[in-house]
Amino acid sequence: MEMEKRPLVLAVDDEEPILKLLRVNLIAEGYDVITASDGIAALKLLEEHMPDLNGMHILNRIRRTSNIPVIMVTAKCEVTTLRDSPGLGADDFVRKPFSIIELTARIKAKMRLAGRGNEAAEVVAAHAAF
Repeated sequence: MEMEKRPLVLAVDDEEPILKLLRVNLIAEGYDVITASDGIAALKLLEEHMPDLNGMHILNRIRRTSNIPVIMVTAKCEVTTLRDSPGLGADDFVRKPFSIIELTARIKAKMRLAGRGNEAAEVVAAHAAF
């Protein structure tokens, strides 16, 4: 009997309590979750080893090879930061502090828009450490 593959979320943040919060809640929402605490760890999970990068560099690198939905979770509130994120390929952004209910709703919406509702898919919730 083949088990149904759950959508995959890669959560990247430099704060372990936030990663734990994301992991626990996203698993409860039906996602498989892998976590990374920095850009290098995230890229190791995504592709070959690269120098330490911030959230925008990671996003730029992801966009070179993939159209997976990306939601930036950031403490940065500058208008230019938020304005520039979609230009580099972010599908959405959530400001810290954030509501886990809001974040999971946005992830579900991005999955649905990407046509990946119940299929295996990836969403990157990347901490934008600009």
